[in-house]
Amino acid sequence: MTYDDEKTFFGLFSQLQVNNEDKQQKFRGINYFVNKYLYVNSEFRNFISQLFTYFGEELNKPILKDVGKTILKNGCFLPELSYQELLLCHTPKEVIKKHIKLEDGINLNFNKYDLNTSWVILKMLPYIDERNYNILLNFYKIGITNFLSFSMFFEGFNEIKTILLFVKNYYFRNAWIKTNPFKFYYSRYYLLQDFDDYFYQSVNLNYKVRLDLTFMKFLQLHDEISRTYRNKSNVNFVKIIKDNSKFNFLENQLLSTTNIKRIKTDTDLYEEGENQYNCVFSRLDEIVNDKIAIFHWYFNNESITIQFSKSQNGEFCLDEMRAKYNKNCTMESIEHINRRLKDINSMQKNLNKFEKIE
Repeated sequence: MTYDDEKTFFGLFSQLQVNNEDKQQKFRGINYFVNKYLYVNSEFRNFISQLFTYFGEELNKPILKDVGKTILKNGCFLPELSYQELLLCHTPKEVIKKHIKLEDGINLNFNKYDLNTSWVILKMLPYIDERNYNILLNFYKIGITNFLSFSMFFEGFNEIKTILLFVKNYYFRNAWIKTNPFKFYYSRYYLLQDFDDYFYQSVNLNYKVRLDLTFMKFLQLHDEISRTYRNKSNVNFVKIIKDNSKFNFLENQLLSTTNIKRIKTDTDLYEEGENQYNCVFSRLDEIVNDKIAIFHWYFNNESITIQFSKSQNGEFCLDEMRAKYNKNCTMESIEHINRRLKDINSMQKNLNKFEKIE
């Protein structure tokens, strides 16, 4: 092989720099585009797997054969090592130890697990309830391929949000597959948002995430953690919306809708969660950063929490709309808000056109 081939193994390995919310991050390992193509194309996957196996034998590097087996089984390679670092490893355990501190309390047989499964288990370990370690260890039987997503290749299986995505995929594509939890919710988005809230609030409270929850137990635990999260937060009647908030126009136009008001202080937000029995308090940072706006609306004997956001093209969007106890709202109330939102967006668009003419 040429020098470049030896350095990147025919360009399969690279160092990817990602601008994630202005934070520069670097990930080494198999290139994102290569991993993505490996995942979706079986012929390419078989070829690359055989290539690693061939050079493992030619160079007398058994670890390359382990990489080939891992790619063939999972359709990707997750460990974040350069090709040179990989060549310095003699066993799968050495690959993992390059970047992960091996924890006590879990008996991981590195000769039984492929490199991806070992990597995923040990990356997830700090966040998972130790009573569920047996489920983690069982991944070598059920496999991890079905729980992967493209973002894990791009950002690395490193970040809390990629671990959340894996746990979410595990529940919705495996543990709850027979329950069909989406039938209990008006919107798929609402349920996925509740799951994100459960995960992030658990992490912020230093609670371990469970992998053995039934869907009904999840709903119960979600509400319990939301209450704990609210109760441990300090509220001081502090204004949490910006004076020049991009949602001010929306607020001014909605004032004509009877019994609707914007949540403007941390105390208001706390009381909204308490009175409505929902997890809206977890949206505090998003409100402060002017990413969303929360309103309370009383309509036809319904007490409703509404969350709005703004799209890239400047239109106001209805994110969530929940009645008390996270129940679905009536179609009448949803249609009413959607009509108002359509009118408001149209009015804003016309005003913008008029300002450009002047």
